[in-house]
Amino acid sequence: MVAKLFAAFLNEQITYSEFLKSSLIVEKTFIEDLKFFIESDWEELPIGDAGDYINSGLLEFYTEETSVEDQWDYKMSNKYIVSGGEAKTFITPIGLKIRAVLKK
Repeated sequence: MVAKLFAAFLNEQITYSEFLKSSLIVEKTFIEDLKFFIESDWEELPIGDAGDYINSGLLEFYTEETSVEDQWDYKMSNKYIVSGGEAKTFITPIGLKIRAVLKK
């Protein structure tokens, strides 16, 4: 995998810095997880399944904006309606490049 990434650097598909980052990610990621990442086409994972990918640099996460509204139904026990605040994941730019180079 590192050889393919180096070839991509030589062919000017990725920069030297991207090659170094990619090589480090390949080194830090369990091979079966990396193969699953490369062969799949998902764009986000549930936060509970994303820990190893986040630690390696393939994914990042963010928290959706939280909104709080007054409860319109006065009979309800909850005074407020809270929505949002869920953790979501996304593939990092270097993760997208790794997938593109190694998927070939």
